[in-house]
Amino acid sequence: MTAANLRELGFTKMGHHEDDDWPEGYFYFSIEFGDMLFHTGGNDEAEEDGGWYIQDPTMTIKIWQYSEAKMLIDVLRRNTVSKISI
Repeated sequence: MTAANLRELGFTKMGHHEDDDWPEGYFYFSIEFGDMLFHTGGNDEAEEDGGWYIQDPTMTIKIWQYSEAKMLIDVLRRNTVSKISI
């Protein structure tokens, strides 16, 4: 999966901040659906592995293929329920 694929799916690029322990130039991508969060590994991993993956914070799933990531994101977009405050 490429960075362009991630942007097409709606992921936001998250970069280095001064108060982070991350090295200068480090970034990853993230997307949220209500309380659900998916993120990628860092750009250093993508360079080493030759592509990007997405995973949930508990790291129970890891998706490398764009077609599978797109299917998951499409399902979440169609079925996400907004929280209603009372």
